Amino acid sequence: MSCFDGCLSFLRCRRRLVLVRHGESEYNVHYAKHHSDPGNVWDSPLTALGERQAEELRPRLAQHSVQLAVSSPLTRAIQTCLLALPKSKGRHMVTALASEHMEASCDIGRPASRLRAAFPEVDFGELPEVWWYVPDGHEGITEEESHRLFKEEGRREGRAAFERRVECFARWLEQRPEKVIAIFAHADFFNCFLHKFFGDQAKFQDYWMKNCELLELSFTTLTPKAPPVKAQRPSVSEVHPAHPPHANHHHHQAKPGKAAEALEALRQDLARQKPQLKNSELRALAAKEWKAMSLEARRRLMEVA
Repeated sequence: MSCFDGCLSFLRCRRRLVLVRHGESEYNVHYAKHHSDPGNVWDSPLTALGERQAEELRPRLAQHSVQLAVSSPLTRAIQTCLLALPKSKGRHMVTALASEHMEASCDIGRPASRLRAAFPEVDFGELPEVWWYVPDGHEGITEEESHRLFKEEGRREGRAAFERRVECFARWLEQRPEKVIAIFAHADFFNCFLHKFFGDQAKFQDYWMKNCELLELSFTTLTPKAPPVKAQRPSVSEVHPAHPPHANHHHHQAKPGKAAEALEALRQDLARQKPQLKNSELRALAAKEWKAMSLEARRRLMEVA
């Protein structure tokens, strides 16, 4: 094979991804106002502004000749997908692999049967009735019990389990035959995906997409390009006050540097919740919240950092 033929073969193997974060959701609005999760905003839909943001993407997506649109099963992502890329423009399908890191009530979705009724134009394939994160030992769980575990026991999807799911999504993508795929998903999901598979580019080592932001990427294979995120530990939102880790260790002394690690964990958690802020703004906000914390709250945070 000549160099020219080899180059041509390589180019033919390259595929394109169009990443789209969902539009503004009702949970986004609540959190921006109250800076907290009310604990019952299940499967938060788009706001009227979020719908307009999605519709405004149509001309840009029309330029990409999308062959397949893949969405998270969360309502805000499906709505964004259908508004930005109407059904007549290509195939639409859903996979639970692309759902958001389950850390807030808005990240617990609706059963597959209700989603199929709400969005008949979408291919849900073999999506399980309860498709979102379920703690070990709770297989066959109901929607109501899942809500209870979240609210009363603080059950969240661990970081390691979440990252494994992102890697499974990448393997699934590699097996798809389409050359241009649009993915409609979420801030934390895309942050992890970009870090793992495009982290050799400085821009994507800690990149947080804004509502209805669009990114175009190309790849031949999805091979991890960066080491795991340093914070392979529960995030601030995973530490439930009813079950603080090591709660009986009242005289625990933090190791040198633990405060700095806890402050960084706080910054990363704020980055997930406020992707519109710059790093300098996030650091200032993290410092402000750290100063406002009680000594007990700081100690708990340092123990999981």
